[in-house]
Amino acid sequence: MVMLVGALIGALIGALVRWLVHWLVGWLVRWLVRWLVRWLVRWSVRWLVRWLVRWLMCWCVLVRWLLCWLVCWCVGWCDGALVGVLVGVLVGVLVCWLVRWLVRWLVRWLICWLVCWLVCVGALVGALVGVLVRWLSAVHSNGSFLLIINPLTPLISGH
Repeated sequence: MVMLVGALIGALIGALVRWLVHWLVGWLVRWLVRWLVRWLVRWSVRWLVRWLVRWLMCWCVLVRWLLCWLVCWCVGWCDGALVGVLVGVLVGVLVCWLVRWLVRWLVRWLICWLVCWLVCVGALVGALVGVLVRWLSAVHSNGSFLLIINPLTPLISGH
């Protein structure tokens, strides 16, 4: 009878643990999926908004000049307005693209310049440390400094 009650309690505890593990895993999976979906939606919306803002800023000039041309055409001032509108549109779009290209080029150039300087400074510091170590080891000819740098130096040099 005691074994039967123990087996029943063990089965209940096992079922409870299994149910708890399934519930926790299910909750964790649902939470991760929700978080991932939220993150993807936020990221995609941010990317879309950034892309739209960039292109709208560039094409805002075009739309503004086309509306100006439309108003001028409706009023009847189309003799010189059309040339002005076309030149304005071309200049606006070209300036916008030129600014974007210059910003990209400047950022790339700055990154390359910074990396090159970091590499050069690292190489210079490494060379100076190497020269300093050789100079100090030459100054301390009794081997005490060499012992600090390489404990096997006395064995190799025969001291």
